[in-house]
Amino acid sequence: MKLCFDAGHAHLDGGVPSALETARELLVTTHLHDNRGERDDHLLPYEGTIDWSDAASRFCPPGTPLVLELKEPGRGLWVPPDVQAFAETLKGVRKVFEKFEQALTKD
Repeated sequence: MKLCFDAGHAHLDGGVPSALETARELLVTTHLHDNRGERDDHLLPYEGTIDWSDAASRFCPPGTPLVLELKEPGRGLWVPPDVQAFAETLKGVRKVFEKFEQALTKD
């Protein structure tokens, strides 16, 4: 059996470090998103209360996909996409990748 690690869900149920420690060797992919510890908000990493500096150093074996699992901003079932909100999300994604790169290459 292999697992998909979900950072947001782990944060709601005992914390990211302990979940990664428990399941690390079984992981084949990830769902990365943040929250404030109260509900499954699907925020960009660094927008909630997960300690990403610590989490990034504990991530899965090298080569494991890191997948951002986010809610689509400003869109409902029959509402056309909000292009400006999507553009802002993409800017945020760039910042997340820069921070991850810094965290994973320090030392």
